[in-house]
Amino acid sequence: MILLKNWRESLIALMAVVIIVLFFHGKHEANRADQAEQGRDAAIQLSNEQTSTKYKNKQGDSVVVTKVISIPQSQVDELLKQNSLKWLSKLEGIKKNGSNLSSGWTMSADFDLSEVPERAVKIPCKDSIKARLFELHDKYNYIHAIVLDTPTVEIHDKYYGSIELKRIKHWFWKGLIHLGWGNTWEPVSEITNSNKLIKIDSVQVFVIKR
Repeated sequence: MILLKNWRESLIALMAVVIIVLFFHGKHEANRADQAEQGRDAAIQLSNEQTSTKYKNKQGDSVVVTKVISIPQSQVDELLKQNSLKWLSKLEGIKKNGSNLSSGWTMSADFDLSEVPERAVKIPCKDSIKARLFELHDKYNYIHAIVLDTPTVEIHDKYYGSIELKRIKHWFWKGLIHLGWGNTWEPVSEITNSNKLIKIDSVQVFVIKR
């Protein structure tokens, strides 16, 4: 009877261990699937132009507000191989698998020439006219200008930015559906600059979720 009792207890203990192992294995697989889905969503967001909103601050500067993309750490290595994050290879401090990557951002801006005052001038004819040719053709610029005097051009610009938490829309119902309130805040990025001639076109910011 004692042996039978011990056998039953051992069987129950073994079944309990199997159930616990299966539970954590299932939870782990579900977590992996969830992270893979988040990685796919992040890849889509990174490949598309982020939707941004703008407002004027008290100084009259335009501030661009963009939702921050959250990427699971387990998906960084895969995204680095895709076009989504290939540009990070330009930064030599980042390891190839992205293990030391914390966040990143890209931004495009235009110089608004229409904001620069201009006026017509008459050039008197002389025996000798000194001219300077400025020419640069590359992937990002096409400059071809002849100037009859030594020009003085200075562009000073500073960008200011932050990442902060903002309460999401319909936070009450979303928090109620998920039976928690941790998802009622999301990170957003705000960037502005002081030069009125520089117009920020698009901003993309991401953080690594560990």
